[in-house]
Amino acid sequence: MKKIALNEVMVGMKIARDVSNPRGMVLVRKGATLTEGVIKQLERYDITSVLIEDIEDEKGAVLDPKELEKRKMEQIEQLKPIFAKVATLPWMKQLMEAVAIVKAGRL
Repeated sequence: MKKIALNEVMVGMKIARDVSNPRGMVLVRKGATLTEGVIKQLERYDITSVLIEDIEDEKGAVLDPKELEKRKMEQIEQLKPIFAKVATLPWMKQLMEAVAIVKAGRL
């Protein structure tokens, strides 16, 4: 489990501990997967950091979020030629990022 600033979290990361507002209302439950919508909700409540579950590669090694981001970008570059014909469609960027996150965690 690692504490990460909200501006450094990535879609697809999992929350390691409930996130609550100052009044104790749970905003995001432990185990929830971060989406753009969840991140925006946390920003609206001025949450500055969250505890994230460790991200492991297929060998069980814990990946640092920066290493995961690097791997994700490498995967996106590899996916671009495959999806070139439909790359301009609005949903393709989200799809490519989701695929890259999954592949980056399993290298």
